[in-house]
Amino acid sequence: METKTVHDLFTGNDVRFRIPIYQRHYVWETTHWQHLWNDIKEKTESILQHTGLVLPVRHSTGVIVTRKNGIGEIEVIDGQQRLTTFQIILCVIRDMCTEKFPDDLDTEDILNDVSKLIINRRNREQTDDPDRIYKLLPTKGPDQDAFQAIVDRRIKDSDGLLLDAYTHFVQEIRSFVEGDYKRIFVLSQTVLFYLEIVEQPLDDKQKAARVFESLNGRGLPLSQFDLLRNNVFLRAGNNKNDWYGKYWSHFNKESYWFSNDVVDDFLLNFLDAKVDSFNLKSSLFDSYQRIYLNDLRNALNIPMDNEDHPKLVKREFEELQQYSKSYYQISHCTAESPIWFYQILKNELKINSWHPLILLLKTELKLSADEEQKIFRILETYIVRNMLYYPEIQGWIRESYFRRLRQDIVKRIRGGNRSFEEIVRSILSILKRERNDYLLPDDKQIIEALQTAGHHWSRVLIRYILFKINQKNTDPRYSMTQLTWSPDKDRKTSLTIEHVMPYKWETATVKGSNVLLWPVREAQQSKAYHEKARERDRCAQSIGNLTLLTQPHNNEEVQVSSFLTKKEEYKKHSRIPLSDNIIHDKEGDENKVWDVQQIQDREGILVQEFYKIWPFPDASEEN
Repeated sequence: METKTVHDLFTGNDVRFRIPIYQRHYVWETTHWQHLWNDIKEKTESILQHTGLVLPVRHSTGVIVTRKNGIGEIEVIDGQQRLTTFQIILCVIRDMCTEKFPDDLDTEDILNDVSKLIINRRNREQTDDPDRIYKLLPTKGPDQDAFQAIVDRRIKDSDGLLLDAYTHFVQEIRSFVEGDYKRIFVLSQTVLFYLEIVEQPLDDKQKAARVFESLNGRGLPLSQFDLLRNNVFLRAGNNKNDWYGKYWSHFNKESYWFSNDVVDDFLLNFLDAKVDSFNLKSSLFDSYQRIYLNDLRNALNIPMDNEDHPKLVKREFEELQQYSKSYYQISHCTAESPIWFYQILKNELKINSWHPLILLLKTELKLSADEEQKIFRILETYIVRNMLYYPEIQGWIRESYFRRLRQDIVKRIRGGNRSFEEIVRSILSILKRERNDYLLPDDKQIIEALQTAGHHWSRVLIRYILFKINQKNTDPRYSMTQLTWSPDKDRKTSLTIEHVMPYKWETATVKGSNVLLWPVREAQQSKAYHEKARERDRCAQSIGNLTLLTQPHNNEEVQVSSFLTKKEEYKKHSRIPLSDNIIHDKEGDENKVWDVQQIQDREGILVQEFYKIWPFPDASEEN
């Protein structure tokens, strides 16, 4: 490693830092720019106020990783965001000198010092290759065009985050300088000579993994996926441009993949699907290197000391591409998809156990769409039934149960012949074995659970069950209202569970009076009254007493209204199949009451609908 200043990095007649095509585009935003500017401003102020003989210490801006590419260029493996931003700041200082001090001869020294760190002057005069002119070459495409427009003083032709960065530093530096030559001079010296960068050159590919691991150990802002990407492209050698186009370009073109949280979560699920001994406590990059890569080498009969073997690296690219496509499909599926349920599990119930299995099934097994759907439905049936009947198993305990179960299924699939029939047989044999933590509740147990659905700890699960029952019975050609699912955080559009008869029915009164909205005909305190009250209390949390309303319509006034008032509200705002047997009058009956009998009747209907969507697998499905 070597410590350099900005001046050291860019000094020379033919310095060319190139950001490889596989690296991310420029992604720094206001927070990053302001943090760097605050450091520069503070250091400049300290130099302006300095009166002693000992010069102020330099400010460290971190580590960059570079590697010579054999054609006179230095590839920036890590640190491209900082280097690009340094160049933008140099351009701003150059332009500010021209703007603020056009006739000041003293600014010529600043202009000369700064300009020679942006442009290779000799190359501008001697070469036909425009790339050799620039000290820094961002990734080809919009970033490179926007950057070169700034360097060439064609600001109107620049756009995107690079233009935003330029504008940000123009505003900050203009405000700081205030027309004072001394301040622009000291600022330029600060940027050139008082910002330190530690450069780690990679002399050979074998060193790459150790370097990235050590950098990550220093707490530098490298995501696990960044480490993987840099490592695999370093080992790709001369094939990197070709394999980038075939297998990797979507990571840089689709904004979905620009988030560190997304790519690291993808890597987590990829590893969990691919390796048996994956340890959640280890770093993802470490697990990739030491477990996945070792397993892949063994499968391909490649010696351990040959991690650059083209056959090995190509297979890595292929598998990462295939799994990322499946991950994207899961993340972007709609409510009509058989895998949508697993997004609900992950995003709203915080259960991540099943994604690796879904990825494995979608990516590696050659199943038809119908076969995939059947397997996904079997898994969903188990998960819904298990969570519904065992509400006491929550949090990390349930996640641990599900994870072990999923691992058992994955091992069985890997060890079998992977035919559809064998996969179904393996899954069902595991789901139906007599172990308390894996037990698949039967229909009788499900009735018990649905009779107390309103008490269930997971409102999301009950909402999902009601939503799917409604979806199953909705014909989009004729339905006036089609429910759409929104996460709980979207309060204005999310669906809420509505108790038709309030679960606190005894205290629901007309506002400002003691008139009961849900009276019992029998005399209060009588034996008949208490019996009726107990029946109502039991039925109040039954699925037969639950429906769905959008958040704005499920307000406190509706919740404690009389049945006739609620009925009218449902007609306005809940014209869905789920509420049909609440709002529609029975033949020969005005349906003015909603009580135990009506709730039990509707409970029976919804239980049967549940069985149709999540049927208990019978023996025939194993054959």
